[in-house]
Amino acid sequence: MRFRGLLLPALILALAAPARAQVFAGAFNAKRDPWELKLKAGQAAEVRQEVEAFLAGPGVSASPSDYGDQHAIVGALGLEARAAVALGDWEGAEACLRKASTAADQNFSTTEVAFAKLRAEHADRLQAWKGELTEAQGRLDQLNASPGLTEEQMKLKGQLETFVAEHKASIQHSEDALKAMDGALATLRQEKEDYERSASDWQGFLDREKADIEAAGSVQAYVAQKAAQVKADDTKPREERLAYVRRLLKLDAGSPEALGLESALAGRPAAPAPTKKAPRRRKR
Repeated sequence: MRFRGLLLPALILALAAPARAQVFAGAFNAKRDPWELKLKAGQAAEVRQEVEAFLAGPGVSASPSDYGDQHAIVGALGLEARAAVALGDWEGAEACLRKASTAADQNFSTTEVAFAKLRAEHADRLQAWKGELTEAQGRLDQLNASPGLTEEQMKLKGQLETFVAEHKASIQHSEDALKAMDGALATLRQEKEDYERSASDWQGFLDREKADIEAAGSVQAYVAQKAAQVKADDTKPREERLAYVRRLLKLDAGSPEALGLESALAGRPAAPAPTKKAPRRRKR
């Protein structure tokens, strides 16, 4: 699926971000892997409940202007959407993806504006530092080429060496920051495009499903037909088939074909059919 969360470059999380925001983003990062493991273990209902609680609790305090917070919000919504799909709730998944798409779009736009200011500041500093470094390096090279330096020249040489080293470190830091910002924007842009595409895809799935139901003549006929197809197609992963069968049960909870297939794929014994009581004989 296209809505798996993307990770921001590590360095960018430390750039111009308030400490409070990192607490929220860190809380999501700590929960991400356990939620992923639960999804793989088939605990989609538990993941969905926990993600909803996370968004309704700490998520309320997330800063709308902080890219770390909003990146975590988008990631949490993506996990909730995956859990909804596993449970057969396509409408719920589509709604989560729409929210994630909107949040990702706003996050990219806001971050792009904020980073433009930071980039300009780094560019100005780099121009000044590189000019100062060139001048200092030239003077240092002259001293290094001169034989028999005086005590005053030796002192100046030490000062220039410190100055050059510090400027090189500052230049490297700014260049790394610019690369990190470029990487973060690329990640956020990709996230924006992925969630926009995923939300559109799932709306398309719902539209096609509606058309197929109309073509089948009834929900019951459609579910019976699709359950037979899923049962026959054992080449697909069990988790994918189980998720689709649960979708069918969302449409027709009483479908005997879907109920039996869901029990088989989930590894549960099928529920016995209700037995009819024999008619009571009348006493003569």
